[in-house]
Amino acid sequence: MKKFSIHNNTFLSGSIISMLEQAFSSVTSFLTGIVIAHNCTMETAGLYALVLSVSMLGLGLQRVIIAVPFNVHYPKFQQEEKRRNYRSAIMGLEFYSLLLAGIIAWIIGYTVYPQVGGLPCAVFLVGYLLKDYARQFFLGMIRVTQCLLMSLMQCFVQIGILFVWREHLTLEFILFGIGMSCIICTIIYLLPYLNISFNLNKLREAWNINWWTAKWSIGISMSDSLKNQLSVWLLKLFQSTEAVAIYNNNNTLATLPQPVFMGLSQFLLPNFSKSIQEETGKKIGVKIVLISSFAVSANLIWSIVLFLLGKSLVSIFYGTDYYAGIAPLLMCCLRGIFVSLTSIENSVLQAFQKPQIIFKILLLSIAFLSTIGAFWIYKSGVMGVCTAMMVVYMIPAVCGAAKIYMLVRGKQK
Repeated sequence: MKKFSIHNNTFLSGSIISMLEQAFSSVTSFLTGIVIAHNCTMETAGLYALVLSVSMLGLGLQRVIIAVPFNVHYPKFQQEEKRRNYRSAIMGLEFYSLLLAGIIAWIIGYTVYPQVGGLPCAVFLVGYLLKDYARQFFLGMIRVTQCLLMSLMQCFVQIGILFVWREHLTLEFILFGIGMSCIICTIIYLLPYLNISFNLNKLREAWNINWWTAKWSIGISMSDSLKNQLSVWLLKLFQSTEAVAIYNNNNTLATLPQPVFMGLSQFLLPNFSKSIQEETGKKIGVKIVLISSFAVSANLIWSIVLFLLGKSLVSIFYGTDYYAGIAPLLMCCLRGIFVSLTSIENSVLQAFQKPQIIFKILLLSIAFLSTIGAFWIYKSGVMGVCTAMMVVYMIPAVCGAAKIYMLVRGKQK
């Protein structure tokens, strides 16, 4: 019998590398929050969280219009010429998307945040989007090692900039520094693959290929962003910007493992797209169960750690003013379990080309958040938003699992 080796198992090794890559991204966000909490006012920390929440809207749109369709369709092209043409056209679409995003961010920064200015907001958003595009590009081409190396470099550069200038941090400097670190590190790794097409016919063809997936995914992205950002802005409305900072840091700590599984789900999308064409439903089902079990186990272990050490960790990392109690932390941990499961399930549903199911389930979550969830936030503040968001993610996790079970069973027949 051939001895098993992780190196000759592309799926397993790629999954591990993609999780490791996202772990560094998670650590980068985590350390950034710590540096800001210790060297800036709570008002600045809250404003940074709000700017980040707005940026997530742009990130969601980019993913559904460009990244998700690329990862669904690119692995299915058989001829290298078609792959090359599609790749270069997608880069052209990304170029125009970044140009538009930069202009919009400049206008918003100049008008809504005059104390920050347009340039830092534009640089931050463009860098944020460019890095994520490069990640999705490498994952779609199953080049996860480049993805890992890029994230490693960007992590060290970003944290290095913020730490060295920690005594002089302002919101403008934070946004500009993070944005430039993303732009520079991404270009270094993306440059060997740079092949941009500005041919209108090729751009139109790529857009048409993307559109069927994108038209549902735009609704998915907007709905997903809405439920995440609505909770933050409701908390600001009913409580304060400081409450947003407290919730953001507690939630970041509690859901620390979750971005790892978000990265895994992005790697899974092109792999499941290929598996659906080549493998049996039973084999696909086994993969889903194994990955989901690992995600739940990792999150549960972290929940136990926070139950025992949560107060000490919040005080050490952010300061005692940010501690909201063990109960909110554990609610966020439960949310992290459902977020991890939902991200994996969404990749499977996208691979089955069933984005409309994701969209319909998300509408249920938004309906809950805008009614019962909003009431909980109004009555209980940070605890209310933690509980509401746990239920908001439990709904798609349960519904998505039921639908995937039916799809996999249908493929077995």
